[in-house]
Amino acid sequence: MKKSLLLIIFTVSISSLFAQLDQAAFTESHIINRADSNKLFLSVINQNIVKNNEYFNHIIPGYTLLGSQANFRLKYYPTKNTMVKGGVHLQYYYGMDKIERVMPLITFSYTPVKGMYFVLGNIYGGFFHNYPEPVYKFERFMEDPPETGFQFLYNNRWFHFDFFVNWRYFLLPDDLNHKEKFTAGISSYLNLFKPESRLQIQIPVQFLYNHKGGQYDTLDIPLETLQNTVLGIKMSYAFQGFIKTVGANFHYITYKDGSGEKLQPFENGHGIMPEIYLKSKFVNLHAGYWKSYQFIAPIGEPLFSSVSYRPEYEGDVFPEREMFYYKLDIHKKISQGLFFGVRYEGYLDILGNIVGPDDGHHDFSYSIFINFNRDFFLLKTGK
Repeated sequence: MKKSLLLIIFTVSISSLFAQLDQAAFTESHIINRADSNKLFLSVINQNIVKNNEYFNHIIPGYTLLGSQANFRLKYYPTKNTMVKGGVHLQYYYGMDKIERVMPLITFSYTPVKGMYFVLGNIYGGFFHNYPEPVYKFERFMEDPPETGFQFLYNNRWFHFDFFVNWRYFLLPDDLNHKEKFTAGISSYLNLFKPESRLQIQIPVQFLYNHKGGQYDTLDIPLETLQNTVLGIKMSYAFQGFIKTVGANFHYITYKDGSGEKLQPFENGHGIMPEIYLKSKFVNLHAGYWKSYQFIAPIGEPLFSSVSYRPEYEGDVFPEREMFYYKLDIHKKISQGLFFGVRYEGYLDILGNIVGPDDGHHDFSYSIFINFNRDFFLLKTGK
């Protein structure tokens, strides 16, 4: 208890030093500009990462992720409020003699009024949804294929709303040996101050549902629906100079098994996550504290979980979790659309229950990434 209290005090006392990691280099703009009507662009997105996870716990093994992926698409704006794009997604893991994934990319987006978007096909996913790490794992941008399905977006000065359905496995009528899988979610937040204000306060409200089911499959496996809910508050203050932003977040995150027949070891759970951060021109610093009880998140970072994902420890559970984590992010915008970054992340298990009784444990990772995201104008059609 004393160790936990000291870590909380330490976290709060250095709030002027730590920052929120910026995922802007991993996201794509969804905005349709009226001036682009009847214009054709070549869109190129390339993401490259080397990430070494030195993990020694009983929840998830350490591993190294090395790979590149690229999206090449033609992007056309038939009217001032529509956009269609199509192309190919490629992914390659270093050390393999073949491309890991090749899949088509097709998106149609329509904005009937300012700030409102309907998106079909490949939706704006991953870090665009802005879920906290316990609910959405960082490496999923490389491990999972691009999200496909439906998305409704609305954004103005005061409110942001993102509703989406990501169809992870489509079940045909004659496919009786699989379960259909989809993830559905709502990610929203309310701004309490104008965007130009130095002081910003946001109230996030987020839901995430992961479903495995199917009406016609012959598998003797019950349907499963797992839900995570995120409530909280985010505060930040902007400066002019080398230090850009200082802020703090607080999230209350819940887990609930909504399945008829329960397959998970816990039916419900929850966690709290206070964070503090600092953003500067080249360096971001970030620290946080995690305390949870019976928490599960199917696509979240396993280090925050109360169940083991390692085959040799299958069935092991850790109902009570307490962890301190910190992150260092060094980044640079090399040119338009080109970003370089280095990260170090540490996770200190306070209770020690994921490695042994009363044995605090430290897991860490370090990574390098280079991302490129840019549209190239090709031609204009019509008048």
